[in-house]
Amino acid sequence: MSATDAEPPCSRPGTSAGARVRRHALFICALLAATALRAVTVLAYRGVLWFPDSHSYLGVAVRPAPYPARPQGYAFFLRVLEPAHSYIFVAIVQHLLVLAAATAMYLLMRRRFAVPQWAATLASLPVLFDAYQVQLEHMLLSDTLFEVLAIAAVVAALWKPRPGWVLCAVAGLAIGGCTVSRSVGLPLIAVIVVVLLIQRVGVRALGAAALGCAVPLAAYAVWFHAYWGVYGFSNSSGLFLYGRTAVFADCAKIDPPDSERFLCPRGPVSARASSPDYIWNVPPLSEIGTWRKFTPRMSALTGDFAKRAIKAQPADYLRTVAVDFAHTFEWNRHGYPTAASMRAYEFPEHVKPLKPDVSVPGATILADSRTYAHADGGTPVVDPYAAYIRAYQHHVRLPGTLLGVILATALTGIILLWRRLGGGALLPWTAAMVMLLVPPVTSGFGYRYILPAAPLACLAAAIALTEVRNARRRPADD
Repeated sequence: MSATDAEPPCSRPGTSAGARVRRHALFICALLAATALRAVTVLAYRGVLWFPDSHSYLGVAVRPAPYPARPQGYAFFLRVLEPAHSYIFVAIVQHLLVLAAATAMYLLMRRRFAVPQWAATLASLPVLFDAYQVQLEHMLLSDTLFEVLAIAAVVAALWKPRPGWVLCAVAGLAIGGCTVSRSVGLPLIAVIVVVLLIQRVGVRALGAAALGCAVPLAAYAVWFHAYWGVYGFSNSSGLFLYGRTAVFADCAKIDPPDSERFLCPRGPVSARASSPDYIWNVPPLSEIGTWRKFTPRMSALTGDFAKRAIKAQPADYLRTVAVDFAHTFEWNRHGYPTAASMRAYEFPEHVKPLKPDVSVPGATILADSRTYAHADGGTPVVDPYAAYIRAYQHHVRLPGTLLGVILATALTGIILLWRRLGGGALLPWTAAMVMLLVPPVTSGFGYRYILPAAPLACLAAAIALTEVRNARRRPADD
């Protein structure tokens, strides 16, 4: 039996309840403190925090129709919670889901990999206490659901050395849910499949994982086809890649066909806006309405232009991706890509009322809010709790540089465990890297994209260090 397969003392039968509590005392204390932190947040902001994307999720939740710009799995989550008619209830559920996910990660580290209590608790601290993580959970945004489902998929896939068909089905269902919540989940499917193959789970278990994954994907794709005539999850992949390349594209080098020449960015490269601006705020796409912009034809047209730009200017594309990816590992956060986007990730002094704009054709944001929560969507900010949580956010977060150290530590352990094909850390480390890399490669960098990857990076580091330690103590196991 290898060190990773050994059953740690905390799971042996006959252990008294008091002894079990003592073996988890550090994590229990941390979990209680993290719960209190979220209680203060709920007292401070008596509703949800809004982001521009929130409006489409709310609109689809009350009037289901596939929004063309992004997958809407989160809207179905909101629809399930709609009978409560309460935004604060949505925020509380999201907070509780993250606490449950952190607990699942901790139990995985302790039971499967025998990570010491202090190390497993330490690895859980970023997801429990990072102020930006807590703020994200309080937003009407898909990222929290995506994060929880990604953690669930990883935990299920690693819960046993060779998971059975039930665990594999859970992992597949969770990763499928990730994909219909945020498109960055798509490459995670391949990551899960490869790891299950490495674990030699067998045909039945692998088939269960494939079926579990296929259920949400197929259901969403069929629903999307009924409205847009194509099977998919959005009509946005080409437009987002166009935004990625518009910051450097030079039509003198690209020489696009006449049908795509209107997409040539205006002005010199030195004066170009950010990638998201070229999708939403800068001509030519800003001159096209959302429902005329995000169509299969426009996605194909902008995607073709972007691919031409990448082929004609590969060095510029790689440089753009590298610069964006490097922002992940900066110690301090900056107003990137814009100061407004940075402010959206911070607890505000006050929450502006919803504007009476159209969210999804057929109703205004205010009408959607009144349907969903029987309220205008206002979020009262209550002091002194709000002042406390804003002060907390100034000091407690996971710096990007430290995240880089955590990822490098996990990678070192994976390399040292090459005979075991990286050991248990391979899956969470690869999943974290995919989450961090895909946005800069396909659309653009955003600070909120870091948060779902951080817990998996910490999980990978804790597992890798423990497995390396155990391998050195028991060289015969190799």
